Amino acid sequence: MVVKTDIAKIVFDVRKESNPCALCARMRKGALFKAIKEEGFHICAFAHHREDCLESLLLSMLYEGRMRTFKPVTELDRKGIALLRPFIYLPEKEIISAVNRHQIPVAKNPCPASGSTKREDIKGLLKLICQSNPNAREMMMSALRNVSQYSLFD
Repeated sequence: MVVKTDIAKIVFDVRKESNPCALCARMRKGALFKAIKEEGFHICAFAHHREDCLESLLLSMLYEGRMRTFKPVTELDRKGIALLRPFIYLPEKEIISAVNRHQIPVAKNPCPASGSTKREDIKGLLKLICQSNPNAREMMMSALRNVSQYSLFD
């Protein structure tokens, strides 16, 4: 199913957003959740992988001053939807390998800002971190799961 929206027009033409990603993501999710409910579904799965999770954590820390990222399962109580991310522990390279091996078609991102976003900057930062610490991704994921050991300013 394809849901037609005016999101691009609103984000780029009406609002003329210089950093459109956050607004666009909220609007896309809103349109998706509305369509899900109209079809009578209560579960939605996103294909976020490990690097998406870690990039979101770094984006939140560096641009919002918060330590947060998305969870493997999120209950959207007000919408009556469970949001699943079944690939959250999988490295992006494993997903790319499986897509290539099984010849799964991939839709190209039509966004005019694609490739020149803060997320792309963070991808580069994560790659740089992993050059000096090859286990950084695994350690960061371990830190996210290790909730009993947090030592933050409460």
